[in-house]
Order: sequence, then structure tokens, then C-alpha cells
Amino acid sequence: MTSPFREEHDHFRKTVRSFAEKELAPYADEWEKAEIFPNSVFKRAGELGVFGAHFPEEQGGAGGDYWFSVAKAEELVRCNSAGVSMGLLVQGDMATPVISDIGTKEQIEEFLTPALKGDAIASLGVTEPNAGS
Repeated sequence: MTSPFREEHDHFRKTVRSFAEKELAPYADEWEKAEIFPNSVFKRAGELGVFGAHFPEEQGGAGGDYWFSVAKAEELVRCNSAGVSMGLLVQGDMATPVISDIGTKEQIEEFLTPALKGDAIASLGVTEPNAGS
């Protein structure tokens, strides 16, 4: 089976890896102890295109495919913090795709585009019948 990753995926992967290793990992222990990490992490991820790589250009993304999301998930773990990597993955891969998929133009402009830039932090609520998270 041939790899679905192309040169542009490899370039993106290197960007995310560098971000995780140089800008996140050195602070991971400190953030874990404080049980929080700075909102500036979201802004920096947005500046680097970490959130928007697989979203359409007309919504503020880079127009890439699903494999950009996979590359991001594989590299963010290098930050050595489950909380930080999960927070960033929720931003780009859980809380925002529904806005992209079924949001109105106005909702995309108000919520999605700023979240992809890291200017807003996305969130979501999840309910599970007979369970909880």
C-alpha cells in the first residue's frame, strides 16, 4: 500500500513537530503542575496553520485533506503533555469541524475562522445517555 502522505504533508508535519518540541515540550511539566496552559498556545498554533490545514480556504483554512489532521495528531504528542495535545486537537478536530460542515456563513465567520487563527478557543458539550465524560 502506498502512503497517503505527500511532500506537503511532510512539510506540515515538520512544522507541527518543531512547534511541539521547541515551543510546547519545554513548558509541559510546568503547565501540567499548574493544571493550565496559556491561551497564547492557541494563538501560536493558529499562526502556524496547525488548526486550519484541513479546512477549506474559503473558511480560513489551507484547503488540505484529512491526512493533514493525521500528521498533526501524530506530531503533537511530542509536546509531552496529554492535556496540551488534547486541547489543541479538540480545537482543530472536534469542536470546529461541525461548524465547517453545517454552520451558516455567519457562524463560520463568527466562530470557525477566528478559531482556526487561534483568536478564539472553541469548546463543545457532549452528552452520553447512561454514561458521562
